[in-house]
Amino acid sequence: MDVFTFQFVLKQLNAPVMTSLPVNLFTPITVLDVEQSSFDTAKYQANKCYDNVVNTLLKNINEEPELKLCIGLHQIIDKPEQIVEHCWFEYDGVYFDFLSELPKWKYFKYQSLNLLDLYSTMEEMHCKSVPNIIELQAWAQNKKVN
Repeated sequence: MDVFTFQFVLKQLNAPVMTSLPVNLFTPITVLDVEQSSFDTAKYQANKCYDNVVNTLLKNINEEPELKLCIGLHQIIDKPEQIVEHCWFEYDGVYFDFLSELPKWKYFKYQSLNLLDLYSTMEEMHCKSVPNIIELQAWAQNKKVN
């Protein structure tokens, strides 16, 4: 089975951890620079993708309620072994990110959630912060079993 081995931050330890998930859980996508979008972004903070996306969703909740947080992976084209968890925006089926920070990357979508779906999922999962891919995958597997 083909897998992506990637890095994410384990919140409990605030430390990077490596794990693997099957490639078939992800969809390759094309991402545009957020400068080309029609929505307003919150103040950008370097290396804070979840904060940047959630703050932008909150800023746009009335004007753009279908703006979504998209969770997935990105991979450096020149170093394909370097894959990390990341999040960006989905709006009307088009994906956006702060590309000036991340040149020459491939993106792989895991899941997209608008703000209301995100809050509902967090409530069901009993999370106090945005869940990562591993948490979402474990929760989805648990829901299938129960």
